Amino acid sequence: AADPVGAPISNYQYSLDEGWSWLAFNPAITGSPATISGLTNGVKYSIELRAVNSIGPGAISQSAKATPIAMPNAPTNLSATTSAL
Repeated sequence: AADPVGAPISNYQYSLDEGWSWLAFNPAITGSPATISGLTNGVKYSIELRAVNSIGPGAISQSAKATPIAMPNAPTNLSATTSAL
């Protein structure tokens, strides 16, 4: 087998199902940070990453657990007052 060490990273892949299936970042990324879009707020995810180069995919990272949350609503019923100092 070819040695993957030393070949430049061309992209990363992520898994949301404990490594059963892998998705490539599109557009490709070669460093951090990485943003995974399309997740559902309130759903718990276990995310694994692996680098990909010309030889193929590398070792799988440890799982990171995350639960996305929605942005809070904008404040309402605001008022402003003036005061003299």
